[in-house]
Amino acid sequence: MILSAALDQYERICLEALGSIKTYSSKKFMRKPLGNRIKNLIVQIILLYMALPRKINFTQMERYGTHTEKTYRQAHLEDVDWLGFNMSLMKRIFNEGDRIAVAIDPSYIDKSGKCTPWTGMFWSGCASAAKWGLEMHGIAAIDINMHDCISLVAVQIPDQKTFDRSKFN
Repeated sequence: MILSAALDQYERICLEALGSIKTYSSKKFMRKPLGNRIKNLIVQIILLYMALPRKINFTQMERYGTHTEKTYRQAHLEDVDWLGFNMSLMKRIFNEGDRIAVAIDPSYIDKSGKCTPWTGMFWSGCASAAKWGLEMHGIAAIDINMHDCISLVAVQIPDQKTFDRSKFN
């Protein structure tokens, strides 16, 4: 009984945070608000991530959720402003006058295959060497007064060939 009340409270918090964010439309280069259908679907996906007992994939989501595998797959293709979602949660948790710092944590992920996009040679701090795999940067906000932290966004870093071809070179 207590668990269902906690999940209901978390669902209300997520829906409130999703109310202020927008999706990105790459074809029209504009932002539009999220529809109620996609908001409810995203909240259900978040709850499934918390509740699934084993491997999380679209088949498992169909088994434990209320939608089909195709619906969950299409929802993951939606370009949602996750930074805006997490910033909304941060404003709810942190106090207005607190000192907040931004932390960036680069992480190396071991990957042996060649078919995964953006695999390349990246620095592994644990091995003190460049190794084949993926790199992502996690960006978080730290409330210095409360000694608390909330993750804002995680970004995968492109490999050297992709970076050389980009306009930022």
